This record gives sequence, C-alpha cells and structure tokens, in this order.
Amino acid sequence: MSRFTVRTALTAVAATAFVLVGLTGCTSTSYSCSNGSCTVTLKGAGASTDLDNLGGSGETTVALDGVDEGTATFSIDNEEATCTAGESMSVADLQVTCTEVGEDELTMEMTG
Repeated sequence: MSRFTVRTALTAVAATAFVLVGLTGCTSTSYSCSNGSCTVTLKGAGASTDLDNLGGSGETTVALDGVDEGTATFSIDNEEATCTAGESMSVADLQVTCTEVGEDELTMEMTG
C-alpha cells in the first residue's frame, strides 16, 4: 500500500469519527417537584427523564424530540405535542405550560 493510500484511508477514518461524534450530541435534564407540580428542563434532542407520582399516576416519562425555530416537539408518556414559549395545553392528562423554548432546550411546568 502506498503512503498516499494509507494517508487517504486514515483521513477518511478520522472524518467519519468526527461526524459520528458530532451526531451523538449532548443531552441533560433537570427537574424539581413539589405539591403536585414539576418544573422540567430538557436540553438536547433525545433528552428524557422519569418523574415519580406526578398526578398520582406512577412514573411519567418526559422527552424532548427537538426544537425548530422556536417550536419544541416533546412527548409525555409517548403522547407527542408541540409548543412555543408561554403556550399551555393538556398532554397525557397533565396541564403543561412551556415557559421557555431555547435553542435545543425546553423548560416546562407540569401539574397533575
């Protein structure tokens, strides 16, 4: 194998690794709950968290699918919804208010 072929192959491997690392992204979640209400922040597409006993229904799974031009797509217990900052709605028998929608980030308040 010539030096050129080896160099080309190594460059291709490095480029592929760089692309794959970029696609994985970073996610994080945080939440606080009291008196039957939770504030949840999800950062990064695919971020999710499980909340216990919100609305007395056992475990509730909240996930961020993504944010596009100020509209967040998320799900609560596999029921998908979209929202913009300040919008309120009912999702999976919970009252939800999207308090902040940022670049790849959603903060919402939920009550059961």
